[in-house]
Amino acid sequence: MNRLLIFLAVVSVAFGASVKETEELSPRGPTHGELIVGDILRPDPEKVASGRPDRVWPGGVIPYVIDAAVPADCRAAIDQAIAQYNEKTCIRIVPQTNEIDFVLVMRPQSGCNSYVGNIGGPQVLNLGPGCCSLGTVIHEFMHAIGFEHEHTRDDREDYITVHFNNITPDWQRWYEIIWDTVNFAEYDPASVMHYDAFASRTGTAPTMTTNISNRPDFGNPWGLTTRDIEKIQAMYGCSGRATGVDPCQDGNSQCEGWALSGECESNPRYMRSNCRISCDSCPQL
Repeated sequence: MNRLLIFLAVVSVAFGASVKETEELSPRGPTHGELIVGDILRPDPEKVASGRPDRVWPGGVIPYVIDAAVPADCRAAIDQAIAQYNEKTCIRIVPQTNEIDFVLVMRPQSGCNSYVGNIGGPQVLNLGPGCCSLGTVIHEFMHAIGFEHEHTRDDREDYITVHFNNITPDWQRWYEIIWDTVNFAEYDPASVMHYDAFASRTGTAPTMTTNISNRPDFGNPWGLTTRDIEKIQAMYGCSGRATGVDPCQDGNSQCEGWALSGECESNPRYMRSNCRISCDSCPQL
């Protein structure tokens, strides 16, 4: 107990600075919870990889605790995210009992972020206001499981082009290639770990474009893709296969009407991620 109290005291100081380094991206279309750029906490900034086999959770079991300040809507999204992991992969995310190493889900004043992999002891996973959409919660838990962002892989230039001139300067570091990567599956433009094409933009132009097709967008707000599942299974040494979410769908019954009224062009970030059939913006797998 003393160890946990000391840890939380340190968190209240240290994580204030970390959260200030992240910037929440405002929705530019119909109401939508957006991912936060800069959502990785770094205990060891010199040693990183796309997948972190050096930081797997023993036996593939990830204990967690949800702080009392986390609201009901966030708890519902956490339950859905955990169910997706437990049903589709071989890892198990379970309530903490007496384990020393566990994920502590917190509610900061702003920002969503997580450490990458098991760092030892209680480790914070922050879900601030605007961070409780299902896709965002799954994204942050996948960091805690041990994965970096898909668009920072060392083979990304075979698949995408990053337009640094279109990225807000303070956020450009989150698009740098991580060279010492461990890539457990083929590059996945639809991965829940991939930022969308308009994240961190300074103007209206996309920050990333595809090199392999005319499909304009990346990532997905619904959860684990088949390749996301394959990566988890490979890093944790599991057998078996499961089918992930369909990254090509309309997430709102009004998508077709919005598209006809020009929202795909005027609000591309929301529309091309959440109304993919109507906007013809499905990632090419």
